[in-house]
Amino acid sequence: MKKKFLLFCAALGIAYIGLTGYASGPAASPAALNRTGAAGSTANCSTGGCHSASSSSTTAVIEMADPASPSVKVTKYIPGKTYLMTIRGISTPAKPKFGFQVAATKSDNSNAGTLTATAASTGTHAISGINIIEHRAALAASPSAGNYTVNFNWTAPVAGSGTITFYGIINAVDGTGTTANDLPSNGTTAAFSEDLTSSVGTIGTVMATNVYPNPCTDMLHIEARGNMRVSVSDLGGRQLINTTAQKDIDVSGLQPGSYIIRLDNGTEQQVSMFIKK
Repeated sequence: MKKKFLLFCAALGIAYIGLTGYASGPAASPAALNRTGAAGSTANCSTGGCHSASSSSTTAVIEMADPASPSVKVTKYIPGKTYLMTIRGISTPAKPKFGFQVAATKSDNSNAGTLTATAASTGTHAISGINIIEHRAALAASPSAGNYTVNFNWTAPVAGSGTITFYGIINAVDGTGTTANDLPSNGTTAAFSEDLTSSVGTIGTVMATNVYPNPCTDMLHIEARGNMRVSVSDLGGRQLINTTAQKDIDVSGLQPGSYIIRLDNGTEQQVSMFIKK
């Protein structure tokens, strides 16, 4: 009897690991699974004992929009600007729950920009230098079973990064705690080119005539016409300064290095780079 009891407990332990191993997200799990299809990964949930094989019964698409007009999809990005990203999916037969992963890389397969979760049920984790946004728990289909939508933010990288490719996958599931009958999509991609009309090497004369000194130590001076919002970000897209209508920007608190400065007067944006000594 004791032997049978121990075997039963062992079986329960294995089942528990199988059901909860990826509860914090595949990338954040001890197995560190990247199923986006980006460099160094697969676009198949079946490998590594993850879920089932990819199925054409589930499809996925990745979209980008300006947060000010979320219903209007865009195909180009302005360096340093934050965008509303969406991965959508549909499954037939309809499943009530789902999970997902998305990554963004440059043409050299390095990480591109900053992915930011906007819901507690999603989060980010880095694997081999690539940031991945993913589910942290099974997500509910909406507005009905078989329909899946996840929103998150992406801050575009520095000017000169070129075309950025997003890689993603959606796994439609029953929500029973097992991998039976899962329907992972094939990997999907979406490419967004850099907006060269805004990605200029120096700030133009429409809004500003000069930004100096460059390199600078304490104060960055802007010669410009009219009111505008001024923001300064690091090369990873993290915003460090955000102010309105100031012509003298105190950058003394920044660490030495290269930074992006953006001017926005409400109708146009212009971007440049400066060096903090």
